[in-house]
Amino acid sequence: MEIIQLLKKDYDKLLNFIQEENNSFPVPLSDRVDLDSYVDKLLNNAVVYGINDMNELCGIICYYKNNFIDKKAYLSYLCIKKEYRGKKAGQKLLDIMTSDCQKDHFKSIILETNKNNKIARNFYEKNGFVLIKEEINSVFYEKNI
Repeated sequence: MEIIQLLKKDYDKLLNFIQEENNSFPVPLSDRVDLDSYVDKLLNNAVVYGINDMNELCGIICYYKNNFIDKKAYLSYLCIKKEYRGKKAGQKLLDIMTSDCQKDHFKSIILETNKNNKIARNFYEKNGFVLIKEEINSVFYEKNI
């Protein structure tokens, strides 16, 4: 598996992945945002990495490093195709994000996920994220780096 950074030229590749994995979440992403606009926003404002296996995109991480006052990065999207789960693809992507943020002297990573997304919650907690806030449908985590 190879890690690649996705850039504006990779719009179709990222959109296709997000569309294919739309129903991998308790609440499909398309129920909350317009996917075309979301992909455009990610490629213009976020850092986006993917994992390729045999030239197939099998996982994506998207995050923002634009809070230079509090030095908090925001993990916006992390998804691994079902057949690649348990093979450390998510771990590799999270490690890339953590290293990248540390290099730029960020202090922590924050994220929001659906309260019922047990797989994601277990993954984040296993990786040292601490629950900082709970809402009706969402939970918020933070990890000091």
